[in-house]
Amino acid sequence: MALFGHQPLREGSIGSMSELGAHGLPPSLTVPAVPHPSPHSKLALISTPEGLLIAPAATGGESVEVARIAWGKEGKVGMMKTRNPYRAGHATVPGIVGVLHLFNLSYLLVVSTAVQVGNLLDPSRTIYCVKDVTAIPLEESKANASLKLLLRKSGGSPLAEEDEYDSDSTTDTEDGDAASIVEPDVAQAVTLSSTSAPQGTLKPPSIAVSTTPSASPERPKALPDMARRLSFWRKVARRQQPLPAPIPPLAEEMPAPDPPALEKNPAAAATLDAAGGPEEDGAAHGTVPTRYERLADVERKVVRECIRLWTQGGMFFAYDFDITRGLQRKYDMNTAKRQQEDILTEIAGPKSSGFVPEVVKPFTEPNAQLPLWRRIDQKYWWNRSLMADFLEAGLHSYVLPIMNGFVEMSTFHLPVPCSDPEPEIVPVKFTIISRRACLRPGLRYQRRGVDDHGNVANFVETEAIVSVERDGRKNVFSYTQIRGSIPLYWSQPQPGLQLKPIPRLDRPLADSSDIMRKHFVKLTHYWPITIVNLAEITGKEAVVTLAYRELAQGLNMKEVKYHEFDFHHECKGMKYENISKLITALNSTFASQGFFWANGDDVLNEQKGTFRTNCIDCLDRTNVVQSAFSRYVLEQQLQAAALLGVSDRGKTEQEMVFNTVWANNGDAISRAYAGTSALKGDFTRTGKRDINGMLNDGMNSLARLYSSAFADYFTQAVIDFSMGNRNLSVFSEFLEKLQSTDPGEMLHLSKIRAAAIETCASHVLSEGEVLLGGWTLFSPTELDAKVGKSFEEKILLLSPLALYINSYDYALDKVVMATRVPLADIVSIQKEGAYILSTLQEAARDPMENYGLLITWKTSHLTRRITSYSLRNKPDAIDVQDVKAKKGAIRPGISRSNTASSLGKGVPEDTQFAAFKALPTSTSTAGRDLDVVPVTSCRNAVDVIVDTIVRACKDTEAPVKKEFVRVQDIIRLAFMCLTRVTFQLTLGHKLSLAEAQRETSVYAKLEYYLKRRLWL
Repeated sequence: MALFGHQPLREGSIGSMSELGAHGLPPSLTVPAVPHPSPHSKLALISTPEGLLIAPAATGGESVEVARIAWGKEGKVGMMKTRNPYRAGHATVPGIVGVLHLFNLSYLLVVSTAVQVGNLLDPSRTIYCVKDVTAIPLEESKANASLKLLLRKSGGSPLAEEDEYDSDSTTDTEDGDAASIVEPDVAQAVTLSSTSAPQGTLKPPSIAVSTTPSASPERPKALPDMARRLSFWRKVARRQQPLPAPIPPLAEEMPAPDPPALEKNPAAAATLDAAGGPEEDGAAHGTVPTRYERLADVERKVVRECIRLWTQGGMFFAYDFDITRGLQRKYDMNTAKRQQEDILTEIAGPKSSGFVPEVVKPFTEPNAQLPLWRRIDQKYWWNRSLMADFLEAGLHSYVLPIMNGFVEMSTFHLPVPCSDPEPEIVPVKFTIISRRACLRPGLRYQRRGVDDHGNVANFVETEAIVSVERDGRKNVFSYTQIRGSIPLYWSQPQPGLQLKPIPRLDRPLADSSDIMRKHFVKLTHYWPITIVNLAEITGKEAVVTLAYRELAQGLNMKEVKYHEFDFHHECKGMKYENISKLITALNSTFASQGFFWANGDDVLNEQKGTFRTNCIDCLDRTNVVQSAFSRYVLEQQLQAAALLGVSDRGKTEQEMVFNTVWANNGDAISRAYAGTSALKGDFTRTGKRDINGMLNDGMNSLARLYSSAFADYFTQAVIDFSMGNRNLSVFSEFLEKLQSTDPGEMLHLSKIRAAAIETCASHVLSEGEVLLGGWTLFSPTELDAKVGKSFEEKILLLSPLALYINSYDYALDKVVMATRVPLADIVSIQKEGAYILSTLQEAARDPMENYGLLITWKTSHLTRRITSYSLRNKPDAIDVQDVKAKKGAIRPGISRSNTASSLGKGVPEDTQFAAFKALPTSTSTAGRDLDVVPVTSCRNAVDVIVDTIVRACKDTEAPVKKEFVRVQDIIRLAFMCLTRVTFQLTLGHKLSLAEAQRETSVYAKLEYYLKRRLWL
């Protein structure tokens, strides 16, 4: 039954766009009135003057829906109905990943090669894995070059045959080969290719032009990658210019070749090239790189990292069915739909007496009439943000949902129990499907715990499927487990090269209690849930483990039970056989949970409950225990099918297949989250622990240390951007801080700032005084200073009578000091001034994002209240003479004459001022104004604040002078070393950023650029 319909599309020539939405619905909510076809399995890419056409790669003159992507930065996607333009010789691909909108250009990411993993329970249900991805620039000449390269590399059908896929014979290439990458110009395609299948089911494909098989597939890749990142001096020599080269301000540069694109993208103007200079030959010979060239260099790095993430071997898709839901979940959905139909039939009465309800079969696809992307579980859809343009255009047949995780299918053989000396041998197909959630994506140490929506990091659903034919009927068993980070607000910061940083709680337990309940409510389809906590009860992990125990046991949810097993303590000394103690303790839970069992079209048993296993990383210990749980259930499933279990036969083919598949599963999840194969994998793979496995774990631990200390920061920024959690400003923030802020933490900070404004207003405003506006701004700790030894976030409040400048203690939720300035005493407001405090990063030098205001007032009616947290504290008004006496000593290091001269002519001596710098728009999205005025930059935010204050001043009886608002830079330059202790300040005149580069110490420059080179 179709839920929506749309007006038939009218035919037109190539380039005419179809009109959709006749019923007022967006195209993404409009589907045909018949069962919708599956996504196209073969797409042709055709370059035309109007744009890039994407059409089904099928011959015939029938009219089809064709996608068209317009050339240019916007890369607008549309749909038209026309004769199929596909002809032999056009480049073809198996599917589309999505559109990546970057600084100067947009890119179409396509799956250039996919390998067939196998068929799930039916020959028509084929699962594929992404092997190669190509980025096609959406500019005609560059796209043409990319399509030619893609056509040469494909050499035929892009879908590899099933016999090419071999999980046992794999070839790996070290990341060190990346140093030999031929750096393509932006006009060329960015393609990562490999000649071998990935490890497990898939090994990460090589990003080198020529691949070299590695002698050891499990060898850590940190050292070659580190050498590649440190090899920047070779590029410096090629450019024939010193490092780091002076970088002029954006305002003094030549205009970019494509000014409209840059104007539409203000975030791009704040981003410096990640390598400290261009890598294109055209920018060599000592010339200063333009902004366009630097952005193109950053753009190339983002595209390359994005492609690397999509070709690690963990991206899977299917054309004809949903791979994001397990067998038990699909059966539950079909059963619920059948129950709804029964209720409607009963309500309809005698008129429906002839209606025979359809029998619910265990493997029926729920809601098969809808497009595939509407049927899948959205939390496992990793390219949803990249496919947003296709969804908005209603191109359902072009939307290919891609899941991150692991899929492997293998077969072992078991004898049928009988007295015959040569018993019948039965093949048993064993499949593991792991599904990684994308709602809190990220890497180890970068994303931990839970967010404000109840989503946890590294959440994975793992389903083990067993299929065996007995007595002419197919028996299918399924057992599902889940893992996920501990659902508390916690983190594990890595201040230096620490192998095991100490975890810490980021918020009070009361906050975590509510969000933990929200997390488990979102998992209702897994109920009842048994928590198995494997983290340490003592030691570094205890602070998180004990908090988890306290809150989980205090939830009072009968469907959630808590059980802990200190893995390191119980299995100390490589006594991994002690895991059997945990299974014995949970015997009753295993019995009540059961497993899903379908015999033909009959469902004989259902799984009623799920284990939620976790350690700190939810990787190594978790994988060992989950494999032990799966082994225990597998024995019961084989016994239900009247076959011998592994415990009766010793080390057999069954045990080897089981161990290998589960070890590959652990390695795949570990590579996606930590960058290396799983630790303790030797026990999972062989069933025993030895010294060789411990040495291999040591090497992997060092590789993880390198990744978490250097490589993961930029990768996390790319993940946040490609998943739609951050915009392009994330790269500006990365180049400034060498890390990116957690989107959930940004939302939390916005809420904290808004609450701080409300708290300040309730404490400092008099009864009946109305609050007109409130903002959080960056400011020197002391007044009468533009740059101080320390900075803080001050809260600026505006009422019809006065302006309040508040120092606020966020830890104690207290107002430390409140200064009340009557509006009539305000002398002037200096706005539209550059407030630049650093010169090393271009984001910190961009005037648009480093704006401030300076407010000057007379001290004749000034009052101030100070809170000292003493029992004898009384908020007294400070005498004005006391303020005047202390003015010269407020800011040591700057003479009184300099301070006075900086205020401008005509400003009386009995005045005081305060300087404020707008917070970055990417990290402060709330609490700026009570009317929640949208802001696009720091300059826009300052304009909003100043306009609000000026309107309030005009409403007072005091006259407002003509030059009340002045336009002047607050601080054009303040250069400082990276220790943030020594400051030098030049006031009263502008100083160019080129001079700033010369004044900044060579040590500061080298330290920053070395760090950035390592991080990128």
